[in-house]
Amino acid sequence: MIVNHKKIRRLMREHDLQPRIRRRFTATTDSNHDQPIFPNLARVIIPNAPDQLWVADITYVTITGGFAYVAIVLDAHRNLFRSGVATTV
Repeated sequence: MIVNHKKIRRLMREHDLQPRIRRRFTATTDSNHDQPIFPNLARVIIPNAPDQLWVADITYVTITGGFAYVAIVLDAHRNLFRSGVATTV
């Protein structure tokens, strides 16, 4: 018996079955280290003027052939941000 993907899809739909979606997971952070972990000082500051508190973050975006690194720097008072994208560090 030969069964193609269309028949499988139809049979699964008829029996209310949903396929498991495989998602690629790539670990980009190593939290198991001996380095110091610094407290979040920005949590207690409420900026009431520009340039008092700037916050930043970096993330990795998967692209063909690897990762792109996206960095965001944000003025917490004005919501003014600077961003950058790089494919190498």
